[in-house]
Amino acid sequence: MKKVLFLMFVCSLVAVPLAASQGSVQLIINGNITPYSSISMPEPSTFWILDEDDNLIPSKHVGDPLVIANWRAWKVKVDSLYKLDMEQGRLKLDGSEVYIPYRFALYDGAEVIASRFNDPSVSLPRTAVAGRPLSLYFYFSDDDTRWPAGIYRDTLVFSLIAD
Repeated sequence: MKKVLFLMFVCSLVAVPLAASQGSVQLIINGNITPYSSISMPEPSTFWILDEDDNLIPSKHVGDPLVIANWRAWKVKVDSLYKLDMEQGRLKLDGSEVYIPYRFALYDGAEVIASRFNDPSVSLPRTAVAGRPLSLYFYFSDDDTRWPAGIYRDTLVFSLIAD
């Protein structure tokens, strides 16, 4: 009886690995890519807004914001510290309540993608690894005002929104 039990025990040890080796295993692998976005503008933010005759320059290329986003689609929204309304920003003279009004346009190549404050741009696709350069322009209307000398400032806030 002991021999029979011992033989059954040995046979069961051999049979279990043989049965397991005949099955299949499913391996599920998950990969995760963290959402990433950034916007930067490496150019200096100081520029001249008057020509040699003290007239406002009608349009001024302010800089090229660089967007990097691995979202499937995204939008950019622009806000201004001294905006007058959704379409008009203002450059404020330091230490004074003097403002120079302007309108802005954010371009993707030749296409205007945003021109109103706090209004999201058109939807844009995922960027290349190096990013997607946009172009920011200010537009001024000269109304023959003699603007006081000094430094005029505004703060623009660019926000990226997953679409």
